[in-house]
Amino acid sequence: MQTATGEEDVGKPAPTRAERLGGNRAATAAFAAVELVAFGLWLYLGRFQWFYRDEWDFIAGRTTTDLDTFFRPHNEHWTTAPILAYRLLYWLFGMRSYLPYRFMVLAVYLTAAALLLLIMRRAGVHPWIATAAASLFVFFGAGWQNIIQPFQVCFTAALMFGLLQLVLADHDGPFDRRDWLGVGAGLVGLMSSGVGVAMIVIVGISVCLRRGRRLAMLHVVPAATCYVAWLATIGRRTYRSHHATPESVFRFVESGLRGSYRALGQIPALGIVLAVVLIVGLALATAERRRSQHVYELAVPIALLAGSGIFLTITALGRVEFGADVARASRYLSLVAAMTLPALAVAGDALVRRWRRLLPLAIALFIVGIPGNISALADNQRRLKPGYSATRRTILSLGRVPRARVTPRSLHPDPVSAGPVTIGWLLDGVANHKIPAPGAIPRTLRMSDDFRLSFDQHLGHVPTTSCTTLRLGEKIALEPGDVIGVFDHAIAIGPSNVRPLLGPALQFTPSDSMPVTVLFDPGGPSFIRPANPFFPARICVDRSGSIP
Repeated sequence: MQTATGEEDVGKPAPTRAERLGGNRAATAAFAAVELVAFGLWLYLGRFQWFYRDEWDFIAGRTTTDLDTFFRPHNEHWTTAPILAYRLLYWLFGMRSYLPYRFMVLAVYLTAAALLLLIMRRAGVHPWIATAAASLFVFFGAGWQNIIQPFQVCFTAALMFGLLQLVLADHDGPFDRRDWLGVGAGLVGLMSSGVGVAMIVIVGISVCLRRGRRLAMLHVVPAATCYVAWLATIGRRTYRSHHATPESVFRFVESGLRGSYRALGQIPALGIVLAVVLIVGLALATAERRRSQHVYELAVPIALLAGSGIFLTITALGRVEFGADVARASRYLSLVAAMTLPALAVAGDALVRRWRRLLPLAIALFIVGIPGNISALADNQRRLKPGYSATRRTILSLGRVPRARVTPRSLHPDPVSAGPVTIGWLLDGVANHKIPAPGAIPRTLRMSDDFRLSFDQHLGHVPTTSCTTLRLGEKIALEPGDVIGVFDHAIAIGPSNVRPLLGPALQFTPSDSMPVTVLFDPGGPSFIRPANPFFPARICVDRSGSIP
């Protein structure tokens, strides 16, 4: 048999068709087992998860009867598809169980992993190398947010539908039904998050490389037109200019790529090895495919690899103000890994085609990082468990303490962990049996809830006298009727004595028209400090309305 270099490979007969099929089937069965094990493992390790932060926008911050609910951006992202999913799950299950929400994101993630495997196999990658590379993504715990945080279905769904469009568009011939299904998948991806924008660009590059510019335009233009129309009419309402510079964008992209390769390898210096393998192997793969006239096989992996840089560049335009380190956030590492692994698998396969004895090493290159990635996810869950527990106990009990029934319905009892949640929404959820009973409410939890219901920020006259600049924070005795004006930067309010406050302190932002009013006796002195210790805040307290 001829090797890739054209030299005779003496003593190694070509595998028969039955042997090739057997290898494919064994590798496919192994990957199915990997997905099954991962499903159970991630469910177990993520068992502490509960509704948190951004999720409340989809559950409590939007109403099904308002059309704007489904198209209003979330942090500049078009998220119609995840909103629909959340509204359906809340209608079916309420907050009685968090499992359906967890099933949703995990099923989408594992589907994306299966699509990556299909892309690698279509690119001619050895079955076991493809299985190892896809398995690394399945167990890529460094990207834990996109695996087990249900809200990250926004990113994961955009990735999955983008990969689906890539698969459906990856064929020869004219534009057919598969292509139209692909366009629909791309549109759903765009309606999931801004990640869909990068995926549409990737699809355009891939189809252009394989089938030409005209068919690439047919795949890109319909969905892109819808996105531009949404951005011009609705999305621009929350768009902000971040004044990114070429230097800051470059640092952001570099940070994201470095972090992703390091996370894939987990072992020190293995990320550098992966980068070298990628460069050398892709060069060999390109040369070999050109000789065999199968260069079209590389269209999707190359487009995805280019897309990793494109995605980080797009992300930098909106997030660079937070610093280059943000590029190494778990949710971004996951996406860059997904876009990089097919090209890495092609590169590893090219080295094995040249030197067959490297097959075990090529497989090991991908699976060696799996234990470290599993540990990365487990470590993060242990760190976040107290926050999830505090939010759960607080939200489930707030609507059942007596003070809730005499508090303004518009009051936000936990602006940090559950910003959009109002006490009125919680009372309605209890009445409609959407929010389950927490069991017995201990005295310490009731006191914590009462403190949260003692402060309300609403429209009114903002005091401008009796002011204090807060640098480290001060203990202040407050009474019902006191009004606090907040200036310069946000403040945090919590009890100053031994009384516990479950979860984060109350936070209130500066406003010229919305003071903070003390509604009830907080139960003792309060400690008021800047929400961010690096940004001093100024408060002005009006005690003229205090109730003796």
